[in-house]
Amino acid sequence: MRSFLKLCGINGAVLIIFLLALEVISAMVYKSLPGGLISRRQGPVKTWNFELHPAVGHAHQARDFKISPNADGSDSSSTLFTRKTYGTGNEMARLLVLGGSTTDPLGVQFSGVNGTWPDQLGRLLASGTPQARIQITNAAIGGGTSSQEVVRLLASFSEAAPGWVVSFNGINELYFADESLYGSNDKIYAPRMLLKALEDKPFNHIPYRDRSYYSCGLLCFTDNSAVLRLAQVLLATAGSTATDQPAAKPVTLDPNKQQRWLSAQPISQPRQQGLERAAAIWSDNVKAMHGITAARGARYLVVLQPTLGLDRNRAQLLADGRLASDRNSVDAVTVALLERKGYVEEINALYAHLRRSCGQLPYCLDLSQASELTTNLALYTDPRHLNASGNQRIAELIATRIRP
Repeated sequence: MRSFLKLCGINGAVLIIFLLALEVISAMVYKSLPGGLISRRQGPVKTWNFELHPAVGHAHQARDFKISPNADGSDSSSTLFTRKTYGTGNEMARLLVLGGSTTDPLGVQFSGVNGTWPDQLGRLLASGTPQARIQITNAAIGGGTSSQEVVRLLASFSEAAPGWVVSFNGINELYFADESLYGSNDKIYAPRMLLKALEDKPFNHIPYRDRSYYSCGLLCFTDNSAVLRLAQVLLATAGSTATDQPAAKPVTLDPNKQQRWLSAQPISQPRQQGLERAAAIWSDNVKAMHGITAARGARYLVVLQPTLGLDRNRAQLLADGRLASDRNSVDAVTVALLERKGYVEEINALYAHLRRSCGQLPYCLDLSQASELTTNLALYTDPRHLNASGNQRIAELIATRIRP
């Protein structure tokens, strides 16, 4: 028996050493691959890999900017932002934009190549003012809240030298209602993904250059595993479509699904208080950004972003999502919205507070009450992210406030 246990121990140790060596070798090979090959693996769907950033919490890895078509035309070498110029006029007008994933400069997976609202705003302003050149520094980051915007404003203002600062936010403030992550005020400027990565739970991982902060990275073979990433590259190079993400298909309605989707989820009193606190944090952050911007001689506009599900109950959302061609089928975006337990109720409660605060600020543009932007499924890629058409409308509305 003792010999058997010894043999198992030796074999186990050999296996662990082998897997560790495989991970290290795969990481070395992956880092040596040309950007174009990596881009082929990731395709147009997703080109995001975040890492710890000592100044702002989290940021895109430098490789993301090399492989994303949305970074083409940017003259910045920073991993905090892209900087693009639109138009050929002689008068330079500079803008700094902040926000979350809808604004993120590398948001190809939501709105296609150069379909983000800052890209479309740049082209729109340039076409409307032929004598101007519009330079937009886009320092938004997926997963960011208004707290990350404050920090990124401080980190990027000097280099951007903007005349206008525009922040586009709202829905991610929902994160602040998570008592387990943000119950303490001293954490509200920490990114959610960083806080989650530091939790003692499996599969939470955030890298930093050659180091990683995680609970389970090596040997877990998650998306962060170098072995898995290298295998995906090889499959893509061989012409496999195994890593493609097919478009979501409509879902057939049945009585069980209908009952589940129409069941309203009451919000507990502690959660209600958390949502009210989240809106208060947003208000404080927005006022701070306005003050910082004014102190640096620039103008500030915060845009309260629209999102699907606002000012609609579950029955209305289900009716909106039923296909005209087949009333027994429901649009996949609507399904994703209704499947999230308590989400519809919580975003409406949160936005009730955000709207009140926005209404008291002369530098707040409330697009969350534009019904065309909160009910039209054709403008969305998923319940939280506008597509290129939706972003075009956002750009048009913002342009009316910040014409150079």
